[in-house]
Amino acid sequence: MNTTYRSITLGGAALAAAVALASCGGGGGGSATLQTGSMSLAITDAAIAGLPDGAKVMITITGVELKPQQSEAVQIDFDPPKVIDLLSLSGNVSELLFQDEEVPADSYNWIRLKVLAGRGQFDSFVDMTGDGLTGDDVSLFIPSGNQSGLKLIAASDKIVVEPDGEVDFTIDWDVRKSVFINDPQGFDDYVLRPVIRIVNDLEVGSISGTVTTELVDNLSDQEGATCAVYAFPGPLSPLDDVDDGVAGTDADDGPEPITSANLEPVVVDEVVTAWSYTLGFLEAGAYTLGLTCDAELDLPDEDDDGEVVFGDQAEAEVSAGADTVVDFPSGG
Repeated sequence: MNTTYRSITLGGAALAAAVALASCGGGGGGSATLQTGSMSLAITDAAIAGLPDGAKVMITITGVELKPQQSEAVQIDFDPPKVIDLLSLSGNVSELLFQDEEVPADSYNWIRLKVLAGRGQFDSFVDMTGDGLTGDDVSLFIPSGNQSGLKLIAASDKIVVEPDGEVDFTIDWDVRKSVFINDPQGFDDYVLRPVIRIVNDLEVGSISGTVTTELVDNLSDQEGATCAVYAFPGPLSPLDDVDDGVAGTDADDGPEPITSANLEPVVVDEVVTAWSYTLGFLEAGAYTLGLTCDAELDLPDEDDDGEVVFGDQAEAEVSAGADTVVDFPSGG
């Protein structure tokens, strides 16, 4: 069987939101005095709409491959493979793939996730009801990826392990931009076109807050509406929905959201008193937040999806290691 690699290049704005570490003190190459450091890697996810309540997006990962610039690739295999529900990893929640692995001290060219997601296979799948039964599962397929995984390419000196250093990275797999409900070739699979960014845990913070029930009621003008907060890079950014699952800038609309979070009810004595959200793993810097109750219409696989209207917006400044609180209505 021929296998090919699904490669994702982290460049431009994606790299700015990716890993930023000090320059490496030099890799050991293939010498007998190879210097090493310690690396941990976790995975997290942004929200999704368009799937039934309670649905799960299950991904099977058999291992990770790391490629230092000056030495051979490092293989970290999982026995048994890790089966991860991406939708359970929203906000500041993440799941470790590996922890404190000794790796060469070096700058790294790429990281490959060994993901099983072949056409018609159920190694990776959507559990439509979340009940763990197989009758309603839909397989996930990565075009051109088959069983060879996802290769995340980084520019020089963006993923760095220093001698005797300890680094922690998190892969943010944005399912809202990644899962395409309709297979354009007419197969029964859902198509997975991963939109992924990598962050250095020491360089990120979060934004959280509440939304009044009055505002949600005013914006929820149809049954089954999904309310969410989107985060856009920079201050006073234009607000836009997700376009075809492609990260970067859309010439017609503006920059793509970096991440998003669905609103969750705050329940007191069985009464919804407010709604809350958490946007995790954001690089330090300025952001524009957009609140919408049309998130269920935001389907990146459909050019003619419904209009996503943002009913309120706010500005936020994220500091590394801190949570910035932004409540709506913001008055912005």
